[in-house]
Amino acid sequence: MEQIPSFNALIEKSIIDNWDLDSLTDYKGKTLQYHDVARKIEKLHIMFEASGVQRGDKIALCGRNSAAWAAAFLAILTYGAVAVPILHEFTPDQVHNIVNHSDAKLLFIGDVAATQIDATKMPGLEGIIYIPDYSLVVSRTEQLTYAREHLNEMFGKKYPKYFRQQHVHYYREQSPDELALINYTSGTTGSPKGVMLSFENIFFNVNAVSVGVPIFTPDVRTMVLLPCHHVLPLVGSLVAPFVTGGSVAFCPSLSAPDLMETLSRGGVGIVIGVPRLYTMLTKAIRGKIEAHWVTRALYKLCDKIGSRALSRLIFSSVRKKMGGRVKYFVSGGAALDPAVAQCMKTLGLDVLEGYGMTECAPMIAFTRPDDIKPGASGQPVPGCTVEVCDGELRAKGKNIMQGYYNRPEETAQVVRDGWIYTGDLGYIDDKGRVVVTGRRKEIIVLSNGKNVNPTEIEQHLESYAAIVKEAAVTEKDDALMAIIVPQPALASMTDSEIEQKVKWEVIDKYNADAAGYKKIFNIKIFRGDLPRTKLDKLQRFKLKTLLIDSATVEPEVVEEAQSDEYKILKKYIESEKVCKVHPTDHIELDLAFDSLDKVGLQVFINNSFGLNVSTDQLSQFRSVADMADYVAESKTKMQVEKIDWKKILREHTSLKLPQTWFTGRMFIALAQPFFRLYFKLTGKGADRIPDGPVIITPNHQSFLDGLFVMSFLKYRGCCCRPRASGPRRCLA
Repeated sequence: MEQIPSFNALIEKSIIDNWDLDSLTDYKGKTLQYHDVARKIEKLHIMFEASGVQRGDKIALCGRNSAAWAAAFLAILTYGAVAVPILHEFTPDQVHNIVNHSDAKLLFIGDVAATQIDATKMPGLEGIIYIPDYSLVVSRTEQLTYAREHLNEMFGKKYPKYFRQQHVHYYREQSPDELALINYTSGTTGSPKGVMLSFENIFFNVNAVSVGVPIFTPDVRTMVLLPCHHVLPLVGSLVAPFVTGGSVAFCPSLSAPDLMETLSRGGVGIVIGVPRLYTMLTKAIRGKIEAHWVTRALYKLCDKIGSRALSRLIFSSVRKKMGGRVKYFVSGGAALDPAVAQCMKTLGLDVLEGYGMTECAPMIAFTRPDDIKPGASGQPVPGCTVEVCDGELRAKGKNIMQGYYNRPEETAQVVRDGWIYTGDLGYIDDKGRVVVTGRRKEIIVLSNGKNVNPTEIEQHLESYAAIVKEAAVTEKDDALMAIIVPQPALASMTDSEIEQKVKWEVIDKYNADAAGYKKIFNIKIFRGDLPRTKLDKLQRFKLKTLLIDSATVEPEVVEEAQSDEYKILKKYIESEKVCKVHPTDHIELDLAFDSLDKVGLQVFINNSFGLNVSTDQLSQFRSVADMADYVAESKTKMQVEKIDWKKILREHTSLKLPQTWFTGRMFIALAQPFFRLYFKLTGKGADRIPDGPVIITPNHQSFLDGLFVMSFLKYRGCCCRPRASGPRRCLA
């Protein structure tokens, strides 16, 4: 594509070059050619001019995806005004607030939103225009009323004989930084912010996917799935295909019937969607594959060999059901589960992952078609530099926003020295690909200092697809909690029944392999959809409210066990954990036993029943009642004894402690003065350390904690060695 310095010149050139070709296919099946779009743009330009709209005035659009919406958006940009797209599913108050905050002069409104908004709450508007036919809903100026009533007359006078390519002349932006778009975020963490994007920002992104990574070509039709109020579908699904001479097909919804109908009818070559779309797609396909041993074997074979040609041959029927012409599936808006990406690859379906944000219009990195790696978001787009700073990804280039509208302080927080700090954690691999591992703001920090990435756990829980539809991980009472949305297939079960099923078939299996600080200790069954933006980002700030609003699942009424062993264990646990114990309670999932709690329970069982029970055994007991049954069958005595930790610690043992090598002692001797001087260590309580062997257990904060402890203590012959997991042990 020829490099044209003006973005509006790109639109103008595409319309002229593709005058009689298909452009926009509405969800009702009607197709507009490029000259039809040009005619609508010209009429709106006449109406803008006659009603007194100036260059730089803000014009808002709130409506469902449609050809008329797209034409209005293109008309705003090519006139030199500033477009303000608004999600049509926002509440009336949200629409009012965005219109007022953006200082919009006009509002284009769709058929649904038109019945809900209150014009009196938007006093700055001069008029409201109905998107389907551009008729007036509200007019507050005589100029606007006259312009709309005499629009056809004015158009006929300007073009008395015909309207052709030579009549297409659009506004040229005066500066690369000239404002084109204010795009309000959907609000994953609270109030939406107006992201100011320039003509250059949009040009940069369009150029990246038409020249840098050329996936959009004149012969390819792109399907618009996501609401165009967001910059990803706006630029990726609408603008980029339009300026490259391609065509666009609007899908009425994300439902499977609408999706398949649009794919088959429109000859779609590119699908741009969010991770959840591909998760649902792969679940449906895998369900059919797993139903027969032959298809299961073929899938495993393709997955092992990794041949794209073989996969496309064996699973050709999958592509045919999608219209047979899809070249690329593009995933953006959130991180795609690597397992889902691998599944798509095994099926012979090419998924190009993108990484970006509204503030970058939107792309930062994009996958090259010849370099697809599940879990990676591709290399930075040409002209954009990406670095990792203290674990956080930051980017610099011509795609960086001009700032947040009327929010200079918030702008300064994310844009510093030309770099935008994304808030995303990640790294760049050896091939230069960007790999996103989580959101800095989403990281859960527990009281022990451990950082937990909830997305990682959520993806693991959602892999139990037969049970879990959605999962969200949050923190409650300094422990991890999972909010589980069950699959519709479990609708006939009670919440209590579902909770038990999730507990034993999902959480118990996950906890078995999870690190101690990553274990789930509580679950909540939620029948509904988790709060998400239209781009599939989980609105975590709403999870606490969801927990408050949702009903608590009452435990099943189970007959209380009558054995003495159960009564003894119940009494001990209730005294230690200060809680009510039910026979069905699991020591981890229901009673939140940590590693120290388990040690105490092991000692109690050993003292009272003469049994040595391992930590693994404790975790495998499905309930307190099961544990009591095991104790009853295996005990060698039954005499309740209180735990005397002082006696236990002073008990003589034949354990021979390992000795530190000479090199280790030298290292310790050199490390002590360095740590004391550099870190300026101070401490209290050394006088309370008894003589003789002592085990000092630091609290998991760092792999250096052993050296810190040794630097504080007087050296008395010491051996330090790291365990495979958990804290270092300093044996003084």
